Amino acid sequence: MLEFRFVLAGHLGMPVGVMMGQMSALEETYWVAFNRVSPIGEYRADVRNAQVLNMMYSINAGKKAQKKSLTDWMPFFKKRVQPDEAVAEKTRSLFGNIIKHQDKG
Repeated sequence: MLEFRFVLAGHLGMPVGVMMGQMSALEETYWVAFNRVSPIGEYRADVRNAQVLNMMYSINAGKKAQKKSLTDWMPFFKKRVQPDEAVAEKTRSLFGNIIKHQDKG
């Protein structure tokens, strides 16, 4: 939510503190809903650029070329990455030790 507040404040041309002081919770809820329908800020520009890049790639790639999705062309799109099993095991081990330590105390 904090990131959205900064994007909205930039869109409205005012500091976040000023915006939050003047905006009701209901209005903020309306802005969040509006953003889902019509994104505010650079995300929208990324989508447009991705559409153009994807079209250019599709036109110029061979028939056997790998298909691309719009998110392949969006550098700041947050992709969900599956954790490496070694990292997952280390995390389980670390938190398991913390829980065991708390149970003894």
